[in-house]
Amino acid sequence: KELQEINFDFDLLIVPDGGSADFQQHKQLKEMRKDILVLDHHKTFRFSEHAIVINPYVKGDKYPNKNLAGVGVVYKFCQALDDFYQIKSADSFLDLVACGNIADSMDLRELETRYLTLEGIKMLEHDRALFEQGETEGKCNKFIQAIIKSKKDKELKHINIESIGWKIAPIINGTCRAGEREEKIDMFRAFLEEEEERVYQPRRKVKTDPKPDPILVTLQEDMLRKCTNIKARQDKIVKNSSEKIEEKIIEKNLNENKVLMVDGTGVIEDKSLTGLIANKLASKYKKPVMILKKMSDDCYGGSARNFNMSPIESLLDLTNSLGTMESTGHPNAHGIKIHIDNLIPTRDRLNEILKDVEMEDVYWVDFEIPVGRLRKEDVLKVGKYSSIWGNTLKKPQFAITNITINASDVE
Repeated sequence: KELQEINFDFDLLIVPDGGSADFQQHKQLKEMRKDILVLDHHKTFRFSEHAIVINPYVKGDKYPNKNLAGVGVVYKFCQALDDFYQIKSADSFLDLVACGNIADSMDLRELETRYLTLEGIKMLEHDRALFEQGETEGKCNKFIQAIIKSKKDKELKHINIESIGWKIAPIINGTCRAGEREEKIDMFRAFLEEEEERVYQPRRKVKTDPKPDPILVTLQEDMLRKCTNIKARQDKIVKNSSEKIEEKIIEKNLNENKVLMVDGTGVIEDKSLTGLIANKLASKYKKPVMILKKMSDDCYGGSARNFNMSPIESLLDLTNSLGTMESTGHPNAHGIKIHIDNLIPTRDRLNEILKDVEMEDVYWVDFEIPVGRLRKEDVLKVGKYSSIWGNTLKKPQFAITNITINASDVE
């Protein structure tokens, strides 16, 4: 929001997971005698003169681990508070640290990030086992507990990097992106473990059934149900918007370019969904995607996403090297800003730079195994290590060859 719209009844503003480069806002707040503490992990190339910025990417910072999510930087700050006040509280939040590092797709080959994530997973798995035995209380955050309880019988039989990324993170992320303001506030309150009983009217399983009696649920249980519905709502919007963007791609032959640059003005109403839609299209077309929306008469802004197994190591570095646009964020998932006069030159320059780069479906596999040598024991042995892979540490893939299939059996 613009600073004018904010209630300034505070002395200290803490900004987690962002704010490193908001130099103008820092200056304005400092002039109003407000202190600013930024706990961030996004790349920044200069110091802020008017805020305290804790960020491993700040120029001159010697902290070796650059692969902590914003939640990881907040955790390190909490550790410092523990040391200062002679207490031990930070580790009680490792379940949230694990979920945040996974949800933000951090590089889990980094030893410290991996350690913190696996320690958090131990807390989550401990609670899952308790709930399976009929216990009602666990160690984790109460909102996370509600998610585990609801999914422990099918979708979270095993809690690991992959299951958190697919079954826990999307529920929370969906509300952050597509929830109404009150829904976001209530989810935040659920994370803060506020206690509140709410009345819920269960639906009939069959239309002819009598109307069930209302029941009392906790704030956490109520928000889990609402967040799940928001995620479904978000999926529908993303699907419809993606189809409209694809119509533009086909109509204007945009797929002939090495990078798909599409004008989403008037198509994508909620800017928080732009990145999701770009990601979906990048996966489908196997090339980087930039979805832009008109910000003013002469400026476009939006989101850029690379695809898995892309030959481009960092789309962020590539776009910044052009000198025609501003790119900030993660290496392959970031925001962009570009002047209208630079749109065509940027597209042409990318086509030139990437003219010899092949972007196609290439599956890197660890082993190629003729079907006659495939053994059940080997499959089960690999499966035992499913807790190891996730995020940048990819699961192993195998090409099973020499399989004879009748054409009539192919669907």
